[in-house]
Amino acid sequence: MPDIKVALGIAYYRTMSVQTALSLWGVARRYKGFMAALSHGSCYTHWNREELVEQALSHHCSHLWFVDTDMIFQPDTLERLLAHNVDIVGAYYPVRQRDQSYSTLKVDDNGVITPLLPPLPTRCFSQVNGKPLATIPTGMMLINLDVLAKMSPPYFRCERPVGEDVYFCAHMYKAGVTLWCDPTIKVGHMGEVAF
Repeated sequence: MPDIKVALGIAYYRTMSVQTALSLWGVARRYKGFMAALSHGSCYTHWNREELVEQALSHHCSHLWFVDTDMIFQPDTLERLLAHNVDIVGAYYPVRQRDQSYSTLKVDDNGVITPLLPPLPTRCFSQVNGKPLATIPTGMMLINLDVLAKMSPPYFRCERPVGEDVYFCAHMYKAGVTLWCDPTIKVGHMGEVAF
């Protein structure tokens, strides 16, 4: 892959989990390429992500790797995401609820966006039963920043009740960008318990 410069983008509201910090430490010890560590904090996640895009672009990075402050993952996670060499790829992980809901969404046979539930493909995928993925969560997402040329800013700033990941992915989907999900990358989502 030519001249990869990764911006690690940490959008935060409160504090980072110790397990997330240790996960990032594992990646930092293993990854041999260029990585700029960037962060932006406020209670508005969509604003934080927008600012991180601007910071990544100002650092002339080729990729932006979003990692939320409550993720747990393996030291090879960044390398595995980069190896797919696609515009946008993320991991599959649960939201922080006991019912094990997921924020990866697909388009069903009727054109309706619905949650993607297990069982999953056993390798990186962009479609389920011939229908494309509509949303992957931003808490563990790698973006090739060249893809932003297909969308006008703002990229993440949206009005509730739509989440910033749904907003971003919907615009990418409409622009013809393929979203990819790697279900083999194990990611934990920390709350008061591990989900």
